[in-house]
Amino acid sequence: VGKSQSQEVELTNNLTAPVSFRIKTISTRLSVAPTEIHLAAGQAISIKIKVLLAKSLPKKASATAGQVKEIINLTSEVFEQKFYAILNSGPTIVSNKKETTLGDEKSLSQTKKGVIINRDMKQLSMRNAELEQEVVHLREELENCQMKCQNLEEENSELAKMVQETRAKLEDQNKLEEELIKAKERNAEFSELLQKQRSQEEYLAEMKRLLS
Repeated sequence: VGKSQSQEVELTNNLTAPVSFRIKTISTRLSVAPTEIHLAAGQAISIKIKVLLAKSLPKKASATAGQVKEIINLTSEVFEQKFYAILNSGPTIVSNKKETTLGDEKSLSQTKKGVIINRDMKQLSMRNAELEQEVVHLREELENCQMKCQNLEEENSELAKMVQETRAKLEDQNKLEEELIKAKERNAEFSELLQKQRSQEEYLAEMKRLLS
């Protein structure tokens, strides 16, 4: 207790493709180095598992008394895998696998398919969100167009009213012009009668002058 112990575990990439992954421990009693790894096809690497016990391991009345199984996770974009480290109350760390592999082609293919499906679902979800935003935008534009159409209809109604009033004024003006023409005709007739009356008066005055 209070002292650190370490043990190395070899990881081998049995796949035909390179792989990158990250190692993470769940327990605070363990630490792993390195934590980020890239392995070519068939390549192996040794990782160091270090344990520091702040207090004694729990004691149990069984064959595994004084042992604790800790999980170590290996995570990449195409797979998830884990192995265990068994901590003894004695001076050593026991791993259930001193050599572990990163899966086979079949499991990798299935995992890749799952990752691709999840990625496609995420892309579809993002596209749906974009389409929903576009629909909202189109609805707003449609509402704006409807408002503009309503305003145009009101303006057209006002213009139609103005046209009707203008036509009424033109009709009144035409009537006035007709009355003015008739008045001019009457004035012409009156002037002609007046001229005839004057001619008659001049004729009578001339006759009176001759008779006298």
